[in-house]
Amino acid sequence: MKNRFTSFYIGKHIKSNSNFILLTLLIFCLLACVSVLRGAHIGISEGLRALETDFDIWMEVSDHGGINTDIETKRLTIQNHIVRLFTRGNDYGGIFQFIENVCLRSTVTAYAGGQMTYLTGINRQEAENSIMPESGVRISFFNGSSWEDFLQDQAVCLIPSHAYGSGQETVSVVHGGITTVFTVIGLVYGQTENKIYCPWIFLQEEGYESADVLRATVKDNTRLNEMKTVMKQYFIGTDSPHVYGGPSYALIIFDSSYIESHKSMTKNLELINMLTPVFFAFVFLIGIMSEFLLVRHRKHEYALLRAIGVFKRKTAYVFLSEYFFVCASAAIFYSLAVLPVSALNKGYAYIPPVLACFFAGMIILIVNFMKKSELIALQHRE
Repeated sequence: MKNRFTSFYIGKHIKSNSNFILLTLLIFCLLACVSVLRGAHIGISEGLRALETDFDIWMEVSDHGGINTDIETKRLTIQNHIVRLFTRGNDYGGIFQFIENVCLRSTVTAYAGGQMTYLTGINRQEAENSIMPESGVRISFFNGSSWEDFLQDQAVCLIPSHAYGSGQETVSVVHGGITTVFTVIGLVYGQTENKIYCPWIFLQEEGYESADVLRATVKDNTRLNEMKTVMKQYFIGTDSPHVYGGPSYALIIFDSSYIESHKSMTKNLELINMLTPVFFAFVFLIGIMSEFLLVRHRKHEYALLRAIGVFKRKTAYVFLSEYFFVCASAAIFYSLAVLPVSALNKGYAYIPPVLACFFAGMIILIVNFMKKSELIALQHRE
C-alpha cells in the first residue's frame, strides 16, 4: 500500500509542479555549460599538440651581426665545421638530434653559353627564397624528376625557362676552368635572374663542405629550450659582442610566433583547469540552493506524510526519488538535444560528475531537513 502511495505521489507531484520543469532546465543549462568548458579544454589541448608537432620553427645561420644570408652582395661563407654540425649526425657536435629539413645553398660564378651566370647548389627548394611559390616562381620538372634528385651527387640542373631551347637536354657550364655538362631536369618559370640550380653536394670539394645559406627546422618543438642550450656551445646571439677565439657565427631561431601562441594556449588551458573544480563546487552549491527553495514550501507535505505513518527514511526516499527523476530526465534530454551539436557533444564524460555534485547538494539539505520534527514543520507552514 505504501509503495503504491509513493509511486502515485511522485507521479502526481511531478506532473503538477512547474518547479520541477524549471529545475530540469537548470540542470540542462549546467550540463551545457560544462560541455562548453570541456569542449574548450579538448580544443585547446588538441591545438597545443598540433602546435608542438606540426608547427615548423625555422633557424638560420648568420654572422654575429645577423646579416641576411640571402642577399647576394652580403653572401656569407659558412665554413666546414659549422656545416658538419647540421649534416654529420649525432657523432659530430650532437645537435643533429634536434634538427631536420636541413637546407643548404652554395653559389659560385660560372659561364654558360658565353654569358656569366650564377651556379647555385641547393639540396631543397627552401634553401633559396627566390624560387619559393610565394615569390611568384613556378618549378616544372620533366617526367620522372623531382627535388629528390638534388639530394644526389649528380650533374643535373634547373634552368630559367627563358634560357631553354626547344628539345634541349643538357647545358654546358664553365666553373673554375672546368666544363661540366648538366642534364636539364626542369625549368624555372617567372625568375628574371640568370641562375642555374644544381645539387648542393655537386659543388662541394672532397673532405670540405661550405655553404652561404644554412637553414633547418626544429625536429621536436617540445625540446626547443634544450636545443637552445646545446646551440650556445657553437653559436652566439646576434646581439652579443663577438669574442676573439669564440664562436664566429650566430643562429637565428624564428620562434617568436610559436612561443607567443604556445604561451597563450597554455595560459588558457591552465585557466580552464582552474575553473573546472570551481564550476563543480558551484554546481554543488546550486544543488543546495535549489533544494532549499523547493523544500522550504514543502514542509507541510513532509509533516503530512509523517502524520499518516510514513517513516522518515521513506519520506526522504520520496523526495530524493523526485529529484533523481528530474536529474535523469535532464541528462536524457540534454543527450538527445546536443547530439548533433559538435561544440557540445564533447562533454558527455562530465554528465555523471555534474549530476553527482548537484544531487549531493540536494541530499545534504534533505537529510538535514529530515532531522527536524514534523510538529515544527506544521507550525511553520507557508
